[in-house]
Amino acid sequence: MISLGIGRFSNSLNRIQIVTTGTIKDENGNPLKNVAVFSNETGAKEWTNKNGEYRIVTLDREQLTFQKESFIEQHIQLSNKSERHDIYLISESSLSTSVLGNFTVQKKEEKSQSVSFYTKGAVFDDTALPLPGANVIIKGTSKRTQTDFDGNYTIETKPGDVLVFSYVGFETKEITVSNVSTTININLDPDGEILGEVVIAGGISWEDYQPQKDDAWKEKAKQAYKNTLKFRKLKIAEKREKRKAKRNNE
Repeated sequence: MISLGIGRFSNSLNRIQIVTTGTIKDENGNPLKNVAVFSNETGAKEWTNKNGEYRIVTLDREQLTFQKESFIEQHIQLSNKSERHDIYLISESSLSTSVLGNFTVQKKEEKSQSVSFYTKGAVFDDTALPLPGANVIIKGTSKRTQTDFDGNYTIETKPGDVLVFSYVGFETKEITVSNVSTTININLDPDGEILGEVVIAGGISWEDYQPQKDDAWKEKAKQAYKNTLKFRKLKIAEKREKRKAKRNNE
């Protein structure tokens, strides 16, 4: 069967072109030149100059990859507007373990603790509406948080941590933390369950206890999703009006 990629092309019709700029440095704050900055979705690719600066034009909500030999590859999720993202790449040598005695091991632990910082941002759906109550987890740990009503979150991280973003009815995404005092905004796409795919929840296959999903069921699921979006828009508008009224009364 030949795939024409119509779904991706159609989806791009609702997206806009944005410009992302920034500076890329190593873990010691030194600028890195010739770092490849690219998007797997559109194929856009640029390199940093001698000052570690980059500028790349892409579609909104793409994922950018930062790649340089002997450094840990990093990724960021773009939002729906032009922004600046300063990136810190971690060298592979700094993460290698070399035990020369108890004193050396303790020194490495102190250095690791000193580079922790807070990562913040917002989680949106594919239409740029905030997702309140979305889960943000550091992969492989029990450290987690949830987004507030406006989709905002804050969590303590360190370079190399992998943030897992999840929300009921949406696909899970993972982003590697690379920025010191960073902001990571992310858009989650609707889960393929609406299209008839299998979802695993709590270790039980969705297909094990759900009735067969005919065309009528799929239409109801799609309509329910649309209704959810409408409800969310109304709640956001209501909250904005309350804030406006409060400011007028002050």
